[in-house]
Amino acid sequence: KQKAGRRLGQPLKNDEIRPLEFLAPPKGLDGSSGTNRGDRQDCALNVNTDIEAIRLWLKAKGTNANTQAAYRREAERFLLWCLLEKRVALSSARLDECADYLKWLEMIGRETPENWIYPQETWIGPKNTPRESPDWKPFNSSLAYTSRKAASTIIRQLFSFLHKTGYLKFNPFDQIPAKVRFLPGEGKPKEFADR
Repeated sequence: KQKAGRRLGQPLKNDEIRPLEFLAPPKGLDGSSGTNRGDRQDCALNVNTDIEAIRLWLKAKGTNANTQAAYRREAERFLLWCLLEKRVALSSARLDECADYLKWLEMIGRETPENWIYPQETWIGPKNTPRESPDWKPFNSSLAYTSRKAASTIIRQLFSFLHKTGYLKFNPFDQIPAKVRFLPGEGKPKEFADR
């Protein structure tokens, strides 16, 4: 029996993970009163919530379908992680949350630390599951070095945009080193290590 599809903008219930276009965070987590929100009179974006700000950022990124999909995916993952794992709006994420997210990307699909609220199966599902399916998940496996590097770069670009347009007072990623570390088994083997 097939499960019913999603409806646009339904409120987030029971901590369900949903794609960006179907996500409606509760009022306290929608970013309308984020602790890092800039002065609304000085903001170049005519938006009230984090999702609206993300949508404008995506619109500004151009029309290439692959670029749009990659940028949407990474913004969606970070937003969902903020809402579910940290219980904060994206516009309330501070330095410690942003640093934690980059470490979390290293662990997803590899391990579930005790301090995670949700286990791996909450976040990881089958590849190519339609976005409107209730079985959709934001990840389909652990992330390789290049995927983690791309995720870090894209999220940094999102926060840079939100800061430069006045939506955010500061960019917490400015204080986090951009270098993405190799995990065991990644990277080039040391050539001639025994010589």
